[in-house]
Amino acid sequence: MITTTNIGMTNCLMLNYCHAMNIPTYLIINGYMSGSYLDESKDAQWINSYGTSIQENYFAGMENIVCLGDPRMDGYTKTAHPRNINMDNPTIVIGASGYSSIDLNSYVAVEFDFLADILSACRALIRQGRRMNIIVKVRPNGYIEQYSNFIQEYYPDIPVMLFDKQPMKQILSKADFYITIYSGTLFEASSLGIPVLYYKKDTEIVSAPFDGASELVTALTPEDLVRKIELFYERDHLFDAFMDKSVLEKYVGPLDGKNLERNMDFIYSLLSANQGARGKQQ
Repeated sequence: MITTTNIGMTNCLMLNYCHAMNIPTYLIINGYMSGSYLDESKDAQWINSYGTSIQENYFAGMENIVCLGDPRMDGYTKTAHPRNINMDNPTIVIGASGYSSIDLNSYVAVEFDFLADILSACRALIRQGRRMNIIVKVRPNGYIEQYSNFIQEYYPDIPVMLFDKQPMKQILSKADFYITIYSGTLFEASSLGIPVLYYKKDTEIVSAPFDGASELVTALTPEDLVRKIELFYERDHLFDAFMDKSVLEKYVGPLDGKNLERNMDFIYSLLSANQGARGKQQ
């Protein structure tokens, strides 16, 4: 059985059935994990944690963890051509992420609070003479009309474009700078050579790189947010570390385009081992 979570009645029943019947179970985590005190994605015979950082922090002490990379990152493997970043008139992409874990078709008020701080920072910089184009990427399950109404009411004076259905990679192809809340899209942008900024507008305790003490550039207050965006315009090397391949690989696994292949090979090895064990029993 291959799964990406151990949440939900049917999924848990299937996992327990497989455990009882000695059927191999393999879990590939679904995105970046948060607090290690949770038990999400920890119930399977084998678990792929992507990279070593998640293995050491979220799955600390568990011996059934393998680091075979995130298959979704194969499409973000760095090319030999460096990204051409426009730091004079950049396109700043803001990743919206508001949703409820109970109802994925709803959002939470914190989303618009988060968005207001970033757009206010951009407005302040525009008034100081900074040039920019702004894209807000809404989740595909969001309601773009509410974001449109929000921007028209509070930020009609700054250049903002809204997108929702377009794939994230397509939006990132337009980006010179990427800002978002707690999100795996920060890894996607960084792997493409785009400087990123994590705006931590909460008090949750999470593992690296979202702990405020790692390579990921983090802003903690509206004032800090403005200053970190200014550092981007000033071509500060602060943003370089999180674009380093060796740094990213700690979190998402190898960036060689072979993560899917590694996962498939591991699955086939489990099948072969299981068939061999059954043959001996017969």
